[in-house]
Amino acid sequence: MKWVVCDIWEDHCIECGEPYCYETCAKYRKSRTGRCSRLDGKVFGGRFEGRFLEWGKLELLWHGGVTPKFVAQIFWAVNWLLEPVALFLGPKVYRVYRSVRWRVGRALEFRKMPPNKLYVTLNDPKDPNLDLSVVIPDGAETFRKPLSTGVYELPPLKEGALIRVCSVEGTENLKLELSLIRNSSFVVRNSSIKCVAWDLDDTVWTGTLVEGEVTLKPEVMERIKELDKQGIVSSIVSRNDYDLAMAKLKELGIEEWFVFPQIGWGPKSEAIKKLAKEMNIAEDAILFVDDQAHELNEVAANSGAQVEGLGSRRRELYREEMARRSGAPSEVEISVDSHVEGERWRKIGDRLFELINRTNQLNMSGRRYTREEWEKVCAANEVHSVSAKDGYGDFGVVGVIVVDSSCASLSADRNVRVPVESDGPVIREMAFSCRIAKRGVEKRALDMIFKGRQFAAEVKKTERNLPIREILEEYGIYA
Repeated sequence: MKWVVCDIWEDHCIECGEPYCYETCAKYRKSRTGRCSRLDGKVFGGRFEGRFLEWGKLELLWHGGVTPKFVAQIFWAVNWLLEPVALFLGPKVYRVYRSVRWRVGRALEFRKMPPNKLYVTLNDPKDPNLDLSVVIPDGAETFRKPLSTGVYELPPLKEGALIRVCSVEGTENLKLELSLIRNSSFVVRNSSIKCVAWDLDDTVWTGTLVEGEVTLKPEVMERIKELDKQGIVSSIVSRNDYDLAMAKLKELGIEEWFVFPQIGWGPKSEAIKKLAKEMNIAEDAILFVDDQAHELNEVAANSGAQVEGLGSRRRELYREEMARRSGAPSEVEISVDSHVEGERWRKIGDRLFELINRTNQLNMSGRRYTREEWEKVCAANEVHSVSAKDGYGDFGVVGVIVVDSSCASLSADRNVRVPVESDGPVIREMAFSCRIAKRGVEKRALDMIFKGRQFAAEVKKTERNLPIREILEEYGIYA
């Protein structure tokens, strides 16, 4: 069964501030509803024929669920019949009708799971001058992309999310069809597959376990159950702390769905080989599913398993591997961007703030900051960002090190011991993503920054930051 969103796409303005903008905006164009209209055409369900005027926008408010496609089609047909009547009776009647329609639509979307794909058909996909964006309830725009014919993978949605199709400059006449689909089917097309091996972080659940709380993805569990009905078992291949991960699986009540879990800090290709041996099956009978391209590439290059990304990168990954398949492990390359400020800060500042507030095992102090507090700390010290990549992909920014080079003594009110007496620079904060754990990135970054100079650190012992403390102990710094 195909599950879709039945909510109605509506005509809005990009700079909408209704009703206060009606008297002040030169672009206000009164429609039959009494609201501003920036579209010249007709909307039926997810279909639009006409043109976008300047600042034109089609917008859909997602209620929090989906409904069978045939139910949505009936809903759209009824709306197509009743909406002209409500418009004929005037704006007041239409406002009542719109409110009732909203409530009916919400009731029809009884299956509480988010759409994950937007299907777009456009009669002129070459240069439509349209953008697609998604806004989550707290007002943050998660992404903006040029719109053309195709299938768009949506980010995780929350109830109240806004999906928008916008045109700042306007368009020529066009025909546009939009369909928000919940694609929960997961069919293994290769009959030789006997086991699907799942990554955990941002695959089976949302979030990174060693960095904080995680949330189970219900759509993934649906896939796992569908596979089980096909006679295909599931396992786990994840770079994680074994005890922590198994405890979380048990807490979520899903431990029983996975056989021979392979959880540790080694290469995932080695975990695949071990899984195949324990199950007494060939490596090419295993399908490995992960959200990270470099992990998929590493497994494809160094094992016989097939790989599947959660997104739509499968063909791209295979093309890359045809060119680079060598069977040899790939060394991690790192770069340190010192004195992050200005334009560079504007580009990666959010990522550094995320690292310091989300990491645990590789977080030197365990402190959590508000954005204002964090910006003050960074403004008063030297900020070094650490990026990493290997032959299979780019990890991006994976670490932040904040250094005070003034040789000033540590404040007593910090309540953090600095065991090594030093008149050299002091590390105020240091945090790394667990994605690069056990790969030597942290030490190499420190060596690149300090070049053999002695340094101190405001390290604080927490329940979970033993890995970063062990690294600092190699420099004579003990918490």
